[in-house]
Amino acid sequence: MAEIRAPHPPRASAAGFTLVEMMAAVGILAFGMSALIGVLSAGVSGRRNAEAQSRAVALAGHVLFELEERYLRAPRPGDPPPADLAVDRVDGYPGMRYTVRFVADEEHPELILARVRVQWRQQGEVQSEEFQRILPLHESYSVRVGRLRPENG
Repeated sequence: MAEIRAPHPPRASAAGFTLVEMMAAVGILAFGMSALIGVLSAGVSGRRNAEAQSRAVALAGHVLFELEERYLRAPRPGDPPPADLAVDRVDGYPGMRYTVRFVADEEHPELILARVRVQWRQQGEVQSEEFQRILPLHESYSVRVGRLRPENG
């Protein structure tokens, strides 16, 4: 009869992982982690950029509203266009500044083009957005409504 032999016991060197297998696993893990960190940092940078642009839009809207309400009321015929503005510090908008340029149109003296350029620093670089609006050169809406209201008293 044939003799049945027990399988050979495993050698001590065959148990576990080899150094090459461990180095390959660590390399794959490091590559995956670096890709994940890159994606996360791009997402954070995109969020910051979108937030800064949203603040720039809000600041430009605020500036244009203030211009229309305060500075462009009822000019007299022949008045020169308003002087350009440059503001380096704005309350409520840290790190942002703006400039306003006015462009008059000879064909439409009742209108003026206001160009607002908002600037800010992001990651060491100056970023800017420009906004334009045509503004009427007449009494503001609140002044006209105030004249229509009956006097209190």
